[in-house]
Amino acid sequence: MQFLQFIEQLSGVLGVHFVTADVGIDGASDAVIIRAEQLMKRETDNVAEQKSQTYALKRKLKSLKEQLDGKVRSCLLRDIIYSSVSCCSLTYLPSVSSHLIKIQKTGGGETQPERSTALC
Repeated sequence: MQFLQFIEQLSGVLGVHFVTADVGIDGASDAVIIRAEQLMKRETDNVAEQKSQTYALKRKLKSLKEQLDGKVRSCLLRDIIYSSVSCCSLTYLPSVSSHLIKIQKTGGGETQPERSTALC
């Protein structure tokens, strides 16, 4: 009697309680086992999908970090080039990121740079 109650409770939890009313104890236990296998397969598939998504997101994060690192390095190089230039009336200096630093000479021999700040 306890086994029958256990099977009924288990089938109710697994969502196969409608089957147990029509079939005997053997059919009910088979239905419970089949449903448990379905749920296990579904869970295994979900775990595999989550691992795949996690891996893809980690790769994307690594790629974005590398892009950001490249942009930061470009800005630093541009700043180094900017700080080292102190002559010329009109000079274009390409930076690593293909942006240009335009330096215009102002009165009194000093230079006044106009910088592209697209990345910085």
